[in-house]
Amino acid sequence: MRWMPTPGASRASDCGCGTGAWLHEGDCVECAEGLECLGMDEVLVAEGYASDGALSTFECHGNKRRCPGGPLGACAAGRSGLACAECEPGFEAAGDGTCVPCAGGSMVPLVLAALALVLGLWGMYHFISKYNRAKDALSMVMISTLFSLLVTATQHLGVFGTLDLDWAEPARTILSALSLINFDLDVLSVGCVVSFAPATRYLIKISCVVWVIVVMLTIHMLYVLIIYKGGFREHNAALFGSIGAMVFLFFTSMVTMAVAPFQCHPHPNGAKTVQSYPAVLCGESSDHGIM
Repeated sequence: MRWMPTPGASRASDCGCGTGAWLHEGDCVECAEGLECLGMDEVLVAEGYASDGALSTFECHGNKRRCPGGPLGACAAGRSGLACAECEPGFEAAGDGTCVPCAGGSMVPLVLAALALVLGLWGMYHFISKYNRAKDALSMVMISTLFSLLVTATQHLGVFGTLDLDWAEPARTILSALSLINFDLDVLSVGCVVSFAPATRYLIKISCVVWVIVVMLTIHMLYVLIIYKGGFREHNAALFGSIGAMVFLFFTSMVTMAVAPFQCHPHPNGAKTVQSYPAVLCGESSDHGIM
């Protein structure tokens, strides 16, 4: 026990624990990780950690700046929830760890991304449907190979952004933008359009793969009906080739999404949260069960 006596004290409340300890069930215990015990039962949360309002701390992995420390339960501006992981309704994440009010035109990035996806899938289908290995020049083979390598490299860089590292600028912004190819819809400020729970966001992210296949099927049907005037059976090879190429290109993204619920980060209080979704407790919440 480490007590801090107050000379001439007439009450027990005038005495408390010394620096580096806090009073727990009548005893002075050593200050836990993530806490700053200043003595006389004055306890603050250290920078890079968050508490749930009690003397139980979560490490703010990934971007520690969302947890500035200070009084118990404090989060960066605009943030709340477990480990300060969520932006409040009507706010979007900023690069400095805070959440700022959503700007006007929040639907624009989402619409532009959807159009870019449709155009990209159409271009892929058109290329594969017209591609002839026996006649086309070797340069076309090289172009398609380089494109696939570029997409794969971009996915790998996007995965780096999910690692438990506090990236410095401009790497943080670049990796955040590249994570879009891994179907990270948070980059598009979807939360400004409609707010979802973490488990719902994960399910939407997984469903993006299904929607991409649906879009490819739609493109195939329109292409056969309008360009070829029918004959689905004769042009199935283009559809299967397009879907195969799409699976090859986004294989890394699909694997990353599939293993995300099993990647749990330990915290000083003994709890574990999903690394990609810090507000979800591993094995202890319904959200994790859904994921």
